[in-house]
Amino acid sequence: MTNMTKITNMTKLSWIFTLTVGLLLITASSLAELANTEELLVEGEAFNSSMPVLCADLRTVIESLSRTHRETPQWQGRDHEGQWGFMRFENARTGEWTLIKYNTQVACVIGVGTESKTLGGVSV
Repeated sequence: MTNMTKITNMTKLSWIFTLTVGLLLITASSLAELANTEELLVEGEAFNSSMPVLCADLRTVIESLSRTHRETPQWQGRDHEGQWGFMRFENARTGEWTLIKYNTQVACVIGVGTESKTLGGVSV
């Protein structure tokens, strides 16, 4: 067996080992995540979630929604403490919408979508 063949075989083994370990880690991580989710989803109990959100300074977010996405503010509200505001933007032509949470300095996009309807006080 030549040195080149030995190197090629070692490289193949290295790749197989790396892929196997990677798949095991992904599977273990997915199972752990699923177990955690099942623990959290006990009926009637609230839990904290760490959802990923995109944040930037307030002016940048509003300008981007207005200029790039052609969305205009349609609704605004404040939390009970008055620390955070919420604003829903919508593009009237496409129906696309964005929901942001903001304070005087920063805004975070907490939801985007393409379908929306006003419920008008109807129970859901």
